[in-house]
Amino acid sequence: MGQSILDFFRNLFGSGSSPETQHTKAVRAASVSGQVFGCELRTLLTRTHRSVPLFVVNACAYLRARGLDKEGVFRIPGPSSKIAMWRSRLDGDEGYDLAEEMDWDLIASLLKMYFRDMPTPLFSYELYRPALAAMDHPDDHSTVEALVDLLNRVPDWS
Repeated sequence: MGQSILDFFRNLFGSGSSPETQHTKAVRAASVSGQVFGCELRTLLTRTHRSVPLFVVNACAYLRARGLDKEGVFRIPGPSSKIAMWRSRLDGDEGYDLAEEMDWDLIASLLKMYFRDMPTPLFSYELYRPALAAMDHPDDHSTVEALVDLLNRVPDWS
């Protein structure tokens, strides 16, 4: 179960491209009123009066309840046509009931896309190298400790 979460963070930070390149791509997907994907986190939180985007809360709750025991939960992508369709729907209304209409692979793919498309990375450029280093720890326990330390250093977005 915990291994899937570690794999998610390894994939998130191990893409091979520089943070500047990822940031440049995400900035092109400009923040537009009503959007969830590609929107500045602070803008989304202010607009929705939330401390965590509703889509992220719902996706994590669904995956915690039904997806963490699935092999490859963050490695096996959902169907690209469904990902595009649901991204568009969620950009119009992030309050969809994910459990009724989606499978774990689709929700995991959308969650990864959400974080990948953030114009300003959740982990600042100053935290990027420490995040990569956290993935190189020799055992899961020290990796988790390094990730907890890293999460405590993430800026307050509210």
